[in-house]
Order: sequence, then C-alpha cells, then structure tokens
Amino acid sequence: MSMMLLRLLLLLALSLEGCMANRAQLGRSSVANFAKIRHIESRNFFEAGIFSRCYEIGCVRRESLKFDDSIGKNLESSGTASQSFRQHYNKAWQSVIPKAENMPPSFEYSSLPETSGTAPGKGYNFQCDMCLSFNQDVYLCTLFKDIVDDPGRNVRSVTPGGSAPFTSVLVRTNHYICFEITEAPEKLFEKIYQLSRVSHVLKSDVIGKEAQIAATGIFVNGDQAVFDFSCEKVQEFLVKAAEDDKLGKLFNWEVPIFLIHTPYRNLFTAIEEVNQNLNESIEAMRSEIKERDQKMRSRIKERDQKIRSEIRNISSEINQSLSTKLDQIINLMAR
Repeated sequence: MSMMLLRLLLLLALSLEGCMANRAQLGRSSVANFAKIRHIESRNFFEAGIFSRCYEIGCVRRESLKFDDSIGKNLESSGTASQSFRQHYNKAWQSVIPKAENMPPSFEYSSLPETSGTAPGKGYNFQCDMCLSFNQDVYLCTLFKDIVDDPGRNVRSVTPGGSAPFTSVLVRTNHYICFEITEAPEKLFEKIYQLSRVSHVLKSDVIGKEAQIAATGIFVNGDQAVFDFSCEKVQEFLVKAAEDDKLGKLFNWEVPIFLIHTPYRNLFTAIEEVNQNLNESIEAMRSEIKERDQKMRSRIKERDQKIRSEIRNISSEINQSLSTKLDQIINLMAR
C-alpha cells in the first residue's frame, strides 16, 4: 500500500513539475484564441477600430497578467518599478523635450507618476493592448496593410541603431508582436514604459522566457505634424536610454520598435472617406468615358475619311471609265 502511495506521489510530483515547466515556457498571462484578429473586441472604440482593420489571420492573444509575489520579485530585481527609476526615466525624457514655445500648439507630454504608492501591488492586472502570436508566417506590413495608409509617412522605426524596415519584418508562426495603443500622443512616454514591461521586463511572466518577439511598437492617434514631432523625440529618448546604465534595462534593443500613425476614424471620417472614394470613382468613370468617347470619335473620323477616300477613288474610276467609253462612241460615230 505504501509503495502504491509512493508511486502516486511520484507521478503527481512529475505531473506538477511538467505543468510548472510548461507554465514557465508559455508564460502566465491570459490566453485567448481567435479565428481572426478582427474578432477581438474592445470597449475602447479607437482600439477596436485598429483590431477591426487587421489582416484576417488566426491568432492567440495574451492580454492580462495578474500581479503576485513572484512578479513583484521580478519587478524588484529588474529595478524598473522603483520610485528612483521612474524619476530617472522622467528626467531623461524631459531632457529631450524642447521649451514650450517650440512644442506643437496645445501639446504637452505627460510623465510617469513618481510616488511610491503608484507602484503595482496585490490585485493589480498588467494589460497588454496587442500581444499576439499567429498560426502562420505573416509580414508585419501585411498584418497592418489596412491600417497603414502610407508606410513611408505613417510608420517610423525608433529603434536605437536602426532596425529592419517595416515592410521586411516577418513574424514567424508562434512568434509574437507586442504593441501598445493610445489615442493621446502626449501619453507616448507612459506607453513606452508599459511596452517595456510587457515585451522585456516581464516577458517571461507574460509569454514565457523562450518566446520570440518579432516586433514591438505603439499605435498613436493625432495629426501628422504631432506624429512627426513625437517620432523625433521618442527616438532621441530611446537612443539615450540604450546608452544609460539604468534605462538600458527597458528593452531588448535588438527587437524592432515602431511608431505607427493611426488617425482616429469616427463616423464622420468614415462617411467622408466613402464620399471621397465615391467621388474618385465617379471621376475615374468620367475620365474613362471621355477617353473612350475620344477614341470612338477618332475611329469614326478615320473611318469617315477612309470612306470618303474610297468614294473619291470610285468616282474617279467611274468618271475615267465613262470618259473612255464616250471617246470610243465618238470614234465609232466618226467613222
């Protein structure tokens, strides 16, 4: 009896060890499977709009990670959750921000809260806006082709030292992308901090130590001028961060970081886009009709000229034939 009990305990221990190993490999964040990314729902209209325009491909979403003692220890050992780190972070990005008169109108970046009471604690849930893996290989530009109107203007790599172009980043099967989403460009530096936690600082807890991340970044709303300005400042900040002893812990700097401009699309904007597309279609049809009309007129004119030429030739031949016959008749009568 004791031998059987020992075997059962051994099997239970092995099973538990296997579960723990699998858990460590896959991470501990929530897991949800979707047949298509567009099926992902969100209460945030801006966020939902981004998911709804993603490429139709199956995915696994890792969204939520509940704080516990283990995560607390990981954060503490990383050094990125302390009050002194947040103060250092704020000071670093404030150093790249110009004076108020050189900022875009009515625009000001927000900073991280620095008081010790704002650090994550028991019951806190870390949220990942877009942490996804896929059931097949897919290029990042294909994934976001209906979101990004013009990659040259709407996507910027802010990776220190540069990275692979947006159009050539391939996300392998079961590899991940980690993106944050914000309607407010002034929240970019807070989002960078959140992105750091998901994609690097707590990566082992979120998706597993061995998981591969193909690309990271932030989707941001706002007009083009603010986006261009933000890209410049974010890149300047990240270059400084990569060279800083403390801030260098924020990211794995070998993974590409992109800022993607995604202007807010409300109902009015959608109607305007439909109206614009309709006008463009009508104009294209008019141009095509005009071109066909010109071709037809040209063909008719060419055919008319050809017919007239044929008639002249026939008329000339008839006249010549009649003249010859008339001469013959006159000659006969003269005899």
